[in-house]
Amino acid sequence: MPKTQKRYEDCSKSCSSAARIPLPRMQDSSPDEPRFTVANGPNGRARTPLFEQDADRTRAKSSRASQIGVLETLTPLPDVPDAGTLVAAVPVQRDRRSMSRRPGQNGRIEKRGGSFSFLFYRDVPGTTKRERVRRTLQATTMVAAKQEAQRIIDAEGVNTAAHLEASRGPIVTFGIAAELWKSQQLQANGKHSSKRTMGCELTKHVLPHLKDTAIEDITYPVIRGLVRAWKKEGLGNKSMRNLFGIVRAVYNFYLDETLQHGKTTMLPWLIKWSKVEPAADVEADAPCFTPEQMAVIVEMGRGQYRSLFAVAAGGGLRAGELFALRVEDVNLKDGVITVRRSIVEGVEGTPKNGEIRHVPIDSSVVAEIKKHLNGRKSGLVWHSNRCTPLRSNSVLKWQLKPILKKLKIKFPGRNGMHAFRHGRISYLAYSGVTFAVIREWVGHGSDAMIKHYMAKWQSNNASEMAKLQPVVRTQNNGCDGNEVALLEPVGTILQKKEVGAKVA
Repeated sequence: MPKTQKRYEDCSKSCSSAARIPLPRMQDSSPDEPRFTVANGPNGRARTPLFEQDADRTRAKSSRASQIGVLETLTPLPDVPDAGTLVAAVPVQRDRRSMSRRPGQNGRIEKRGGSFSFLFYRDVPGTTKRERVRRTLQATTMVAAKQEAQRIIDAEGVNTAAHLEASRGPIVTFGIAAELWKSQQLQANGKHSSKRTMGCELTKHVLPHLKDTAIEDITYPVIRGLVRAWKKEGLGNKSMRNLFGIVRAVYNFYLDETLQHGKTTMLPWLIKWSKVEPAADVEADAPCFTPEQMAVIVEMGRGQYRSLFAVAAGGGLRAGELFALRVEDVNLKDGVITVRRSIVEGVEGTPKNGEIRHVPIDSSVVAEIKKHLNGRKSGLVWHSNRCTPLRSNSVLKWQLKPILKKLKIKFPGRNGMHAFRHGRISYLAYSGVTFAVIREWVGHGSDAMIKHYMAKWQSNNASEMAKLQPVVRTQNNGCDGNEVALLEPVGTILQKKEVGAKVA
């Protein structure tokens, strides 16, 4: 046996097993990194690794404990990231600003040439510093300049506690407030149709203009500029009013959120739509099918879509209410449909007004539904091949549009199914049904909506015009010109006027 090996073995017998255990490298931090123990030894307090991973390390710990003395186990140290990921701690600057240290500033007035300028300091949001602001005054004398400067100080509010409190936090833009509103208010409490519609309108028409605007800076001038931008985009007054409501909802939501903490500097929403509404454009008639058109469309419907179009024409239901209709909601004996729910893009919810209503249908519509159900007692009245609710886009693309193209009827706007509803409302109104009954059947909240959707049918105007006398009467008396008689009130003589010569 070599002497070196023998010398090593003799040494190993005299050494403890703990001496031969290699210490782990402490440069890497991992979940398996050992804890530490502190013990009182001859040289003071010693901090040594505590190994708990295998039997050898456990024996080493017990051996070291018997040699050093009583162990004192400390609370595990928190995980320390690698040296490459350490980030230097930046000391937070203490905000020593307070209104008790501010007697109030009056600013400084300077005269350069023949004009006056006013300088004052304003707090910068997100920092503890202030910036100097210079404003050009319109005054021509020093006395008028001082008065104008005081008005600027009062308008800016730099001497108020609200101005100081607003600078303590970061600048909150409308885009940040809108994201909070979407995630906490709209997604949690809104209906699916509202989430889809209002979310798209916010992203498309509002955020491009107000995303980087501070929420506190939304005032009348900002809203007027926003309305002008919407006008250039070709939006109608009704669409602009809906967008205005979205902006107001975001503002009020963030105002309520900050009021809970008692640190808001925002004013209540004071902007009224009537003061920013532009002049109304000439509105086109609402899309509407006449009774004759609806009858032909139903005749050309194939399969389940024949009964679908029949109920749309005879009940005036919205498209989402039609797609959510179940067999249990149809009373074929009494001819009544109960509207309890609505489906938009496959998601079921309540009807638009949130109320259940009962809609009567005539015998011809009942016959179409009976023929379609063929004895079925449950499930959706109309569904896809996979037994899922129908979607409006599919019905329009594959069923209604081809029929309208064959009949040479212009497609009525974005939602062709709504033209059935408009036609039904117009038919009921012209047939003498009271507006109160129509509101109950179709689910409208006011008579104004009924009047808005009533179509100007020529067939109904003809019967009423037949009761009136013609305004102008033309008589030929054999002369060279046309003699026109103008109708006057009863009891007066007709006036005659020469209007032109005959063409040879």
